[in-house]
Amino acid sequence: MRKRVLRSENVERAPNGVEEESNPLQENMNAYVQGPVWARLGLEFKNRSMPTGSAHSVESLSGNQNMPAPCLHYGAKPEELVEVLLHTIIYCGFPAAADGFRALQDVMKERT
Repeated sequence: MRKRVLRSENVERAPNGVEEESNPLQENMNAYVQGPVWARLGLEFKNRSMPTGSAHSVESLSGNQNMPAPCLHYGAKPEELVEVLLHTIIYCGFPAAADGFRALQDVMKERT
C-alpha cells in the first residue's frame, strides 16, 4: 500500500537509513497511514488525495511543495485542486493556500 499511496519512485528514492530513535515512530506512522486509513473503501484514491493535498499545502510553510503531483497522479483535475486550495484559505489561511497555488503552477509547468 505504501508504494501505491506514495508512488513507487518516491518510495525507492527515500533514504533507507532512518535514525534508530525515530524508527518506531516511522514504522507506526507508515503502518497506520498507509494501512487502514488509505486502504479503506469509502473514498477513491483521487478523493482521498485531495484533502491530503490540502493538508500538505499547510505543510508547505515548512518547505513541503509536493501537494499537487500525487493528486494529479490519482486523477484529480487542476480545476478541482484550485477549488480545494480556495477552500483551504478558510481553514488554513492565505499563506498556505498561496504556497499550494505556487506548487500547483510548478507541477503544471513541468507537465507541459
